[in-house]
Amino acid sequence: MSTWRHVGMTYLKYADLCATHVTNCLKEPRKSKALSSTAMHVRVTAWEGGKKGKPEIVEKVAATG
Repeated sequence: MSTWRHVGMTYLKYADLCATHVTNCLKEPRKSKALSSTAMHVRVTAWEGGKKGKPEIVEKVAATG
């Protein structure tokens, strides 16, 4: 069994955690460049009773430090 699965993580969470650690180990100016490209967003639309609701944009900004 995979270690990440054994501790109750999803693969996506595991991959995100690994990418965060690798980014934090970089030296400048590569670290700044990597942090600027890690912001992401997703549009979530709820459906109720067969009707499409108002879309909501969720953003994730990389933690600096």
